[in-house]
Amino acid sequence: MMRSIILIFFFLCIAYFAVQRFIHPQLNHNSTLDRLQHPIDQRLRYRIGFIDPRFQLDTEALRQITQEAANIWENQTQQKYFVYDPNARLTINLIFDERQNESNYRKHTLKQFENNKSLADEMRLQLEQEAQQLEFLKQQIEQQQHNYSNDLDQHNNFVHHINGLNTSITDSQFQQINTSKTRLTQEKLEIESNIERFNILRTELNDKVEKFNQSQHQQRKAIDEFNQVFQAKMFHKGEFNGREINIYEFQSVDELRITLAHELGHALGLQHTNDPNALMYPILEKQNFSNFKLTAADLELLKSR
Repeated sequence: MMRSIILIFFFLCIAYFAVQRFIHPQLNHNSTLDRLQHPIDQRLRYRIGFIDPRFQLDTEALRQITQEAANIWENQTQQKYFVYDPNARLTINLIFDERQNESNYRKHTLKQFENNKSLADEMRLQLEQEAQQLEFLKQQIEQQQHNYSNDLDQHNNFVHHINGLNTSITDSQFQQINTSKTRLTQEKLEIESNIERFNILRTELNDKVEKFNQSQHQQRKAIDEFNQVFQAKMFHKGEFNGREINIYEFQSVDELRITLAHELGHALGLQHTNDPNALMYPILEKQNFSNFKLTAADLELLKSR
């Protein structure tokens, strides 16, 4: 009798765990001992494994980021799917390989592009200011030429008037004519000097603009080449293989968080979706890294798993 009760209890336990694994597929990744020790706990247990020191993150920092990644799934659904357990079978690892080297190069290049853009903005502003100064000088020369023309007309009219008189020119009139000539000569010299200065400045500005346009062309070409090389890629920044979540590259904490959340989704038994804004979309590109919310596609995957 006792043996029969034990057998019945044994088969009931097997049936219970089988049904539990079917309803909550994430439990497949917990160890048998975990499931025996926590028979009614439906959460996937994980721990922090290997962290390559070149990522400059410690265990506590990665644990905190992983918790934030888990919260992406838990906060909107009001369900607890994950729990940290230092003895868990599922490990989360940061593995440094050529992908992170590539990511570091990409991050460094983007920083260079940002610096170049700042320098270009400063140069563009400087060129605009120089162009305004050149325009002001041009207007000043035009005004000087207008004034010179008026003064010259007045001088010629006065001389013509004196020549038309039947009397001899007086000392006062002679002095006035000489003074006028001197002033006209000075005005002409100043105009010629300003024209020469204007031409020099215009040539220098044109050279600067040409060099600036060339540099901008090279910058656009470099950006186009960069975009061709570093197009949005499938989620091989990380992978879930049933026993581990391995993260290979990320450019920021926000990107690491969302990559972890994506792989945790696979640990829940979720496949990819076609919604480019969803967490479970296979390409990391259009998602809101800093304040991500599960999309309807993500929630539908969770509901139908």
